[in-house]
Amino acid sequence: AMQALCQVAWTLLDIGASVVAWPVGRSAWHRTRLIDIAPSSLSAKHAHLFVSYDVVGQADGGLWVRTFGMSQFGLPDLACKVANTSEEFEAVNILFDSLPPPIIQRQQPLPLGDTLEIEHKKWKVTESGISDIPCLNSEFGIQVFTWIG
Repeated sequence: AMQALCQVAWTLLDIGASVVAWPVGRSAWHRTRLIDIAPSSLSAKHAHLFVSYDVVGQADGGLWVRTFGMSQFGLPDLACKVANTSEEFEAVNILFDSLPPPIIQRQQPLPLGDTLEIEHKKWKVTESGISDIPCLNSEFGIQVFTWIG
């Protein structure tokens, strides 16, 4: 899927485009960041080109942070609720920088109830599916991760 997303984009770069954007992933890249990457070499490790994340709304004393762009791969986006502290935002940065590549590679979301540890932070998949929270709407649903330690 990743290579297919890029065939047209790289053709545009070849004829002089200076920026390529993936609106679903809310990402855009200048040609100098892309031109040396052969579309045939793209793999899940390049997920950062297609998937971004941001704060999207208020949540019971915290903030919702979610990814954008996982739907390009037929997968749910990822979300979590965090307190507005630098420690929790650092943990979220690590989570959302780390998780998309392996999920894209396995082509399926993590199972509900699954726990994982990334750089000494433990997370649990506490929700999976269509969310009632408007800022978490995503074409293939959402997986909510809760920091458990």
